[in-house]
Parts: sequence; structure tokens; C-alpha cells
Amino acid sequence: MQTPRGARVSGRRAPEGGAFPAGHQAVGAREEAGAERNPLAEAFQTLGSDARLRILKELLRGECAIAELAAAVGLQPVTVRYHLNVLIGDGLVEKTTSHREGDVGRPPIRYRLRREGIIRGFPPRQYAMLAEMLLGIIGGSLDRGGWERALREAGKAVGQQLVETLEREAGFSGWGPRRFVRHYLENAMARMGLLTVVANIGEDFVQYRSISCPFLELALSYPEMICDHLDAGFHEGVAAGLGSDVKHERLACLGHGDSFCEQRLKWPKVVEEKG
Repeated sequence: MQTPRGARVSGRRAPEGGAFPAGHQAVGAREEAGAERNPLAEAFQTLGSDARLRILKELLRGECAIAELAAAVGLQPVTVRYHLNVLIGDGLVEKTTSHREGDVGRPPIRYRLRREGIIRGFPPRQYAMLAEMLLGIIGGSLDRGGWERALREAGKAVGQQLVETLEREAGFSGWGPRRFVRHYLENAMARMGLLTVVANIGEDFVQYRSISCPFLELALSYPEMICDHLDAGFHEGVAAGLGSDVKHERLACLGHGDSFCEQRLKWPKVVEEKG
């Protein structure tokens, strides 16, 4: 039984002609059948078939007409057209009608990769590698006192800005321990994917732990630069954003071999919190 024209199967529209091309199954059907798939195709639905990966790789060589693509990737033209429509819909491929030498009459429709085409998270970003390179540049171009100040001040600026942004978005003025837990730990840190727990809290202090660290790999390799200056500066900035007299103390650190990071913030006096 053919799929009705225009019907959707597992989120994909069936191609013109009323059925998926021979040899093609919807992503869900392939998964149910246990078909072996390319790891990239498994991770990203846009690249949900080896056929689309082959088409993209061929377009890396240059623009092509459907017949040229079909011959290059070993698929029927109707199948190539279907996959091209998927890739066009996902913003990875575009049509062009540019003339080529030898073309006669109306220029044929050709296909090429879009310069702006992007799949979020693909390819995997190598930010850790970039960060290591930048740390090497900082450490190599500044003397010890210079990079210590640079990292601490950079961290402090980010931490203070974060707290001020949270205060502005929430529409209140003044921080206390419970407001800090509600808006900073349970809101901002959770949005960053950081798991924190409150170890102790009072009317003028809060002590909290984190078992995850966004800089962990770098912290283990460069604990002095990351933990003792960049991260320390960040928490100093957080304390400064909470109030000019709020003091920060680091009690434990993953980068220095502890099983969690632990921070303590102390207000100079009891804070009355109304919201």
C-alpha cells in the first residue's frame, strides 16, 4: 500500500509520486528494523540517512545537477531529488541556475551547499582545544603577575555581570542567602547544566557544593590558572554583585583533587528577604 501523496512518515513528507523512493524507509522504520547506521546519522536527524551524507559529501566537490548526483552516489534520480528536498528544507543545500560552458537553452537546475548552512552541534565543537591554545598564548605572552591579573579580572567581570543580569531580569534589588539559592543556584546554574546542592544556609550565609564543573578538563590540566585565578575571580565577581561587603571563600575544589567544589558566601549582617 502506497503512502498517500503529501503524507508524513516519522516527520518526513513522502516525495512526489505517492511513496518513498525504492530502497528508502522513514527514519523510524529503519530504527525499528535495526538497520546499521552511520554514527553521524544516528546523532542528527537532519543527517538521518547515509544517502544524504553521500550527497552532502559529493556537493563538497562542487555544484551538481540531479543526474550528476545520482550517478556519483549510485542512487535513482527520484531518490536523490527526495533527499535534496529534505536537505533544502533543513537549510543545508540550495538551488542555483547558473550557466556552465556548453549549456544550451534554459539553464538546468543545479544544487550546491549553502554557505550559511549549519547544524547546531555539528561537527562537535573543540572548545577545550581552543581554550588550551588560548591559555598557552596567555601564559606565554604575559609574565606570571600579568596572566594572574588578566584571568582573575576576566572571571570577576563575568561573575558580577551574571548576578546583575539576574537581578535585573527578576526585578528585585538586594540579595540574601535564600534569594541567592532561588535565583542563582536553582535558576542560572541549573540552566548552565550545573548540579548544585546547598550544604548549609543561615540568615547571613550560604554554603553550597557542585559536583559538575564546566571547565573540569582544563581545571585538571591547569588548576592554578583555571581554579585559582579564573574561577576564583568569577566567584569574587559573584560576591561583588551580591553586595560590596559579601565575602567569598572556596572550601573544596574538583581541580585540586576534591570530589566536589564547595563555596561559602558570607553577608556582613542578617539580610531580610521579602521575595
